[in-house]
Amino acid sequence: DATNAFAGVRLAAAHKPDAIVMDLDMPGMDGVESTRFLKRIDETRDIPVIAFTGQSAGTVGQLPPHAFDRIVLKSAGVERLEQELESVLDARAA
Repeated sequence: DATNAFAGVRLAAAHKPDAIVMDLDMPGMDGVESTRFLKRIDETRDIPVIAFTGQSAGTVGQLPPHAFDRIVLKSAGVERLEQELESVLDARAA
């Protein structure tokens, strides 16, 4: 668990998790910028990133194409996040 985007990027590079759940609204650097940064680093480039956000569907629709591997609205619930996480992990294992 990172408390801000910079800490999250450092943790991801050091620990190379199987997937990253990214909030779009974080102090210091937003989720889009954080993900762009992660995709430029060799250690984290191939890690799937799922955006989990409380932003509206309209706002999410304005995100840059392919910014994230998946996007889940918080209003859809944690179960939906779990489904998407399982899906990206299964795809990565295949």
